[in-house]
Amino acid sequence: MGSYRNIDRPTRPETDAGDRERLDWLKRQLSDLAPAGEPWRPALPTGVAALDRHLPWGGLPLVGLHEIAGLMETEFALFLVRGLLAREAEGRPVLWCQTADGARERGRLYGPGLAGRGVDPARVLFVTAKRERDAQWAMEEALASGAVAAAVAETPAIGMTETRRLQLAAQKGEAMGLLLRGPAGDRAPGAALTRWRAEPLVPPESAGETPLPRALHLHLSLWRCRGGRAADWTLRHDEQTLRFDLAAPLADRSQGTA
Repeated sequence: MGSYRNIDRPTRPETDAGDRERLDWLKRQLSDLAPAGEPWRPALPTGVAALDRHLPWGGLPLVGLHEIAGLMETEFALFLVRGLLAREAEGRPVLWCQTADGARERGRLYGPGLAGRGVDPARVLFVTAKRERDAQWAMEEALASGAVAAAVAETPAIGMTETRRLQLAAQKGEAMGLLLRGPAGDRAPGAALTRWRAEPLVPPESAGETPLPRALHLHLSLWRCRGGRAADWTLRHDEQTLRFDLAAPLADRSQGTA
């Protein structure tokens, strides 16, 4: 038979306490439920049950830095931005940073393309920087300001020191940072809470048939997760609902706690 232990019931703030005091009390209680060594963080659910269950927070932390690499990094980032803007009560916009060279090589996002992914173009601010370090600076300033819900930067080259600065800026401004690392990605140490790789995938049932649009199926790998484990999923994108659903789950390629 299992053993029980007494737990002192925490004292709630008085009913006339301010909203900030009650919120701080709730955060302290929820932090006790988080994995050991990892504080509770409010999260953005992806809507994919298996993925959200795997993440320690039940989704991607709304406050903090995340990295995405792979040929479909922009597609996955837009999916997250759509979900973030849908729940952003204060109406804060999203900042998207590119370098001039990156814009020429990868192309620019444009209004109809954003609208087709369920993202309101009026709520996305675009910045084109001369150099990657300028894009990183713009991202850091935006995150720390508290004026944006998220800041996205297409910056393949970035070091540990810079990612730490971005993580601290995201915490200060209570915003989400998304670093797009390019097709190759980088497994070098960084300060991001999660690190993802998103690649196009032709589903087995379409072999020998007319190829489906690459946005329809996605091989999503979680390379690193603070307080969690690496894993892989195969996702199918529904063009009608603009949601991802689990298609054919891959075996969990756990690499231990990151």
